[in-house]
Amino acid sequence: MKKRIKVGIIGANPDYGWGGRAHVPAILGLPEYELFAIASSNQESANVTAEKLGVSFPYGNYKDLIANPDVELVSVTVKAPLHYEMTMASLEAGKPTFTEWPLGANVREVIKMKELAEKKAIPTMVGLQARVSPGIKHLRHLIDSGFIGDPLTCSMTMFLTNRPRFIDSAWGADKTNGANTLSIHAGHSIDALCYCLGSFSEFSSYVRTQVPYWNLRDSDSPIHVTSPDNVVVSGILQNGCIVSIHIASTRSPAPGWRMEVYGTQGTLVATSTLMLQYGDIKIRGANLEEVPDSYTYVGADSLIDIPIPNSYRNIPDTIPYGWASNIAELYRIFSNGLNTGVPVEPDFGIALKHHEFLDAIEKSSR
Repeated sequence: MKKRIKVGIIGANPDYGWGGRAHVPAILGLPEYELFAIASSNQESANVTAEKLGVSFPYGNYKDLIANPDVELVSVTVKAPLHYEMTMASLEAGKPTFTEWPLGANVREVIKMKELAEKKAIPTMVGLQARVSPGIKHLRHLIDSGFIGDPLTCSMTMFLTNRPRFIDSAWGADKTNGANTLSIHAGHSIDALCYCLGSFSEFSSYVRTQVPYWNLRDSDSPIHVTSPDNVVVSGILQNGCIVSIHIASTRSPAPGWRMEVYGTQGTLVATSTLMLQYGDIKIRGANLEEVPDSYTYVGADSLIDIPIPNSYRNIPDTIPYGWASNIAELYRIFSNGLNTGVPVEPDFGIALKHHEFLDAIEKSSR
């Protein structure tokens, strides 16, 4: 096996945050990586985290982590408003960089990150992990292999309760911080839809804030909200399929993600009780012709469970299913690219195209 890649992760607290919950177990579970350094908001926090994880190099300043000459890959897993400055610092230092989604708070930031990475020929990865989920991969395979014939109609919804944010997180209320229902919820789900079915040729949209005030846990005064909580997109894909999308953050319990695709020969329905990028995807389907023996024969009026083959999972069994598994899939893709020099996706170029599409959704709404 090649030498293990030494990773420095910015934002690795195991008790909270996406970095600690997903990136840390992914890195620790992959034999081609070594969790070499961590950076936190202060030195005390970094020391505590490093002791829990057995990491030798804790830093209270992310710049010191990047400056460590032995760090070979930098992972930026903090809040979205901080992605730009940390990612740019990593790229300036010539380090391959994995930055969480959304890549930046706006398109201008993403353009600068992508251009600097290209100028310095630095490999990059962005956390659009839904597209590497075994469930999404199999959904795409079924569509590409003709299970439903030619796609005609697609409906996708994702309704998720966002109540914790209403009481715990003031920074998410500000749209300019770049982390909201449009960028995160719609960002991940629309990327998965387009990965399975292709790009839009035309669309119209509504982006709205239905709950204009949040009541925080530690304050008696509600705060004003500019972040959108409802995104509606209707359009036509380049293959002619008509699409309807509604993504919303709710204040009450909600069922999760659902995508239905209807074609000339059949139907596919994929669901998850969570945000789809976390996994937990189930697929059901039916078609008008005989389907492969592994699915048995099915009539057009019924839906049957379609198993997701284990062959789509390219990571060790020691990595648990859930938040860490799809992130680990991205890290494995990245390590293959770093070891072979072959370009990988989703990189900052993919991220820019997707950010521009989300920006166009908002412009269409205005």
